[in-house]
Amino acid sequence: MQKAILIADFEQEPSEALRQILLSEGFLVLTASDGQQALAVFEAAKPDLVLTEALLPKLNGFELCKKIARGEALDVRPVIMYSAIYKGEKYQREAIDGCGAFEFLDKPIPKWQLLKSVRTAFSEASRATASASPVWRGWATAARLPKAPQLPTWETRWESIPCSKAWRRLFRGFRPSLPPALPCWRRPMSSLDSHSCLLLTVRRLMLH
Repeated sequence: MQKAILIADFEQEPSEALRQILLSEGFLVLTASDGQQALAVFEAAKPDLVLTEALLPKLNGFELCKKIARGEALDVRPVIMYSAIYKGEKYQREAIDGCGAFEFLDKPIPKWQLLKSVRTAFSEASRATASASPVWRGWATAARLPKAPQLPTWETRWESIPCSKAWRRLFRGFRPSLPPALPCWRRPMSSLDSHSCLLLTVRRLMLH
């Protein structure tokens, strides 16, 4: 499926340069020249990623990024910010940590760096979507949970009941068919249950 990318830049030349690079890679490209227009296009078209200049009229790139990356515009999408003016670690930290940007690049952006950032953002977004899926979470949780212990039933406990060799010879190969009055027959058994059932079985045999 073709990915859509929104470019928000007040300068036409850089915006067109980015647009041509992305079009040549098979992306669908939308453009906006200010922050408010970019927000309107985003809410209407729901692009898969947003590339925005930090310096935008009407609504700056930092505020635009907050609204999109943090879900204030209803849908969350990765945002890559760039700037020719706001450079350095301070602005990078503000964009990524403060506004939720995926990456903050210096303008002009080399083609290789643009494509690398875009593809990495898509890859990370796909991974995050998969990990947030309720079905995936359910499978992951089930895989991590320890299996519930299986208590032995009468059949598995019969041979493990402590008794003398004579009793074992007597009951070897014997599987009594008990009436419903003995509910311990099919349910999981504790040691006390198994001994009780054995005694009741012996008593019934003696009565017959």
